[in-house]
Amino acid sequence: MKTQITALVLILALFFIACKKEEIPNDSIIGKWRSSESLADIGNGKGKWEPVSDKSLYVNFKENGILESPVFPTYTRYTLLDSVTISLIKSDNTYQNYRYYLVNDQLVMSPSYPIQCTEGCGSKFVRVK
Repeated sequence: MKTQITALVLILALFFIACKKEEIPNDSIIGKWRSSESLADIGNGKGKWEPVSDKSLYVNFKENGILESPVFPTYTRYTLLDSVTISLIKSDNTYQNYRYYLVNDQLVMSPSYPIQCTEGCGSKFVRVK
């Protein structure tokens, strides 16, 4: 009886180990993100995040620095400059920097240099699983 219980415990342990789902770390920008909300403010400070109606819009940050995105169609590469700044780069090496942060599988981006918003603006994306 003791041998059967031990065998059952081992089988269950192996089952749970084998079924462990491999996930992308929540603190990684790598992966595909679907556009979810957009912020635009006319300068009065009353801008609100509005849902994006086109659910086919996405941005895909590949591990090798390649960028695929109909949201940023002229940009082909990206570089993380630091923990809060990402640079999107065109094929002619011109770039646009964005401030970004991640929270709960959500990516928030706002242009920072050379073009930036004098009023509030930004984009939110949710991780595609």
